[in-house]
Parts: sequence; C-alpha cells; structure tokens
Amino acid sequence: MQEKGFVTIATGKESYYKIAVNLLRSYKCFTKNPLPFAIIADKENEYTKLFDKVIILKNPHFSYTDKIELLNNIPYKETIFIESDCLAYADLNIFFDAFYDADDFSCFGYSKPITSKQCGWFKLEEIGKYRSQVKYYQGIHSGVIFLRDTDVCKQMYDISKDIWENFSEYNIGGSLDMLDDKLFAVSSAVIPCKMTANNLSDYAPFCVYPSSVNNQRHPKPELLKGSVTFIDDDGIKVKGLVCHWGNNYTKRALYKREVAAISLIEYKNFNTIIVFVYYNILLPFSYIKRKFLWFFWKIMNLKFIKKPIKKILGLLGIRKIR
Repeated sequence: MQEKGFVTIATGKESYYKIAVNLLRSYKCFTKNPLPFAIIADKENEYTKLFDKVIILKNPHFSYTDKIELLNNIPYKETIFIESDCLAYADLNIFFDAFYDADDFSCFGYSKPITSKQCGWFKLEEIGKYRSQVKYYQGIHSGVIFLRDTDVCKQMYDISKDIWENFSEYNIGGSLDMLDDKLFAVSSAVIPCKMTANNLSDYAPFCVYPSSVNNQRHPKPELLKGSVTFIDDDGIKVKGLVCHWGNNYTKRALYKREVAAISLIEYKNFNTIIVFVYYNILLPFSYIKRKFLWFFWKIMNLKFIKKPIKKILGLLGIRKIR
C-alpha cells in the first residue's frame, strides 16, 4: 500500500463522474508533485481510467451513504478525501501538513468538551446507547477528511452503519437524506478522534459556494489565477484551498467557466481560449436569468396572485402548486 494519496467518490449519474474528473484535473493544475489519486465508484468507465486507483463498491446506495463506505475502503496509509463537487485552487498536498499530527480520522473543525454549550452536529439526548461513550461535541465539515488505514476507521464504520440501519431508535435531528456529517461526528466522538483546527497560515481549508447571490460571503473563484477568495466570520478577506460547489451549482455558468479555465491551463490553444471567453461572456446573463426567476417566484407566491391560480389549476384537475 502506498504511503499517501487522495480519494474522491462518484456513484450513479455520469455527471458525478465528470465533476470528479474536474476535481482531479484542478488538483494537477496546482501541484508539481502530484500524489496518487483514487476514486471510489460503482463501476469502471472512461472517467475512472484517469485515476490512479479504482475501488468498486459491491452494493452502492447512490447517495451520501456511499460516503460512509469510505471508512471501510481507505486506499492509502494516509488518505485525504475530497468531495467530488469541489475544485482545487492551490497545491492540495499542503493538507498533509495540516493533518500531520491529527488523529486517525479528522476533519477541519472543532472538538468541544461535553460540558460545552456549543454542541456541534449532535446533542447527547439524540444518540441513544452512545451517549455515555461520547467524549466530545464535534463540529465538522466532511468535504475534506483525513484518514489513516487503521482499526479506528473500521470501528467508526461499524458505529455509523449501526446508527443508519437503526435510525428510528435514535432521536438524531434531521432525516436519513443528509446524515453523513452527523454520522461522522457521532462515531468519531465515540472512538474518540479530535477534529483539526485550521493551522494553514496563508489559506482557509475550503469555502462553500453559497445558496444566495446576495450573501456577503459569496466566494469569488478565479481558477485561472489560482485564487478563490471569500469573507470569513470575522469580516476578513481570505483565500481558500478548495471551493465546495455542491452538485446543483456545478450546472451554473460560473462553475463551467472554472472548468474551462482548467482546460486553458492544460492546453493553452485556440479552442480552450474561445470556450473560456464564451463562459465569461455568458456569466452576466446567467446572473440576470437567476434574478429574474427569483423575482418571478416571489411574484407568483403573492397571496392575491397565488390564490386565483390555484383555483384555475383546480378546475383543470391540477391539485398541487408550491
């Protein structure tokens, strides 16, 4: 087994494999000494061939649950997992420096004593039989995870599977649709493994592309310049190593512009320049379109407009309108 490397996950739709390859390409754009990069997948295809190692899941769920399988399928002695819907904006090998003395499972975040008022992803009353075993409240973001190939991660896997398979026996807030961060938080607190504070002097580990264009922390990604900047909680402008887009936002013109920038860095030919320029021209129109759709949605949800529309739809046999 090789010493160090990266891994991501893609199962199901072809689009998930495409964005995983975009992550791989962006990583290689900014490192002179690329480490092995693996992928956990449900099948081999033209996209998985680009990775150094392919791990096939026997019974994929095609959901966040496949991410839990990461704990049982660690490809290297020390592995950094990165969500497939991320792009790199600097040399990600620096993550191994950040996690140099981390526990066998760790994310960027915090581990607070159970006497703390800041409870992170779970409360003691939510976690049933594990309540007496928990040492910390965990605050994590599992877009970036550090793992060592030890029994610790296998124990976390067993705990996570137990909670997921017997979810109705617990009182964990939320639903089974999005539970990965909570499962990692509970299982790592039971072991226990501490989370890692950001110790990167020049960078924040990652930023998350926000759901609202009006958000003041809206990141400014410029992959061609190797930069993604955003405003942190203290109102300070900082640089991020990774931008976590979220699957929905990988369909936007801005993400496509960033992918075009990767191609421009890789090839620097006439075609890649044209595509990059095209998406730059498209961007303002994309913003205008989203503003218009938001305004239209607001108008359609005004009571004096929504009520008669519901009546008309009812007459047409259409009973539901959001």
